Amino acid sequence: MADSSALPELPQESINDALQVNKDLERVIEAVEDISLQLTWMGYDMVALRTSPELGTSMQKLEEAYNKCRAIICGDRQEPESEMQTQLRQCDLIVCVGHPDKMPPLRIHEALKQQPPA
Repeated sequence: MADSSALPELPQESINDALQVNKDLERVIEAVEDISLQLTWMGYDMVALRTSPELGTSMQKLEEAYNKCRAIICGDRQEPESEMQTQLRQCDLIVCVGHPDKMPPLRIHEALKQQPPA
């Protein structure tokens, strides 16, 4: 009789395939969670804008101020929109800190010198 206590071993390829499937599933779950979060914020924004129309004006002013600050910190670049810029537009606020290799030298002092006194 064969020893029934020994379990058959899976081939190494099957183990690698299972690990790859797990990694792929984790990536898909993270992507779905991100989409769900974005949809939640979109719904929140819609409710907020419908109940308080002046909020839209305030948000535009805030976005303009953000864009000015970002231009000072990250520099004005006339490149085609990258994935990073798209995420910034979606309010992920990655800014340049997440991609220091793409960040030009800071020019805060230059920008402050160019501003007229208030």
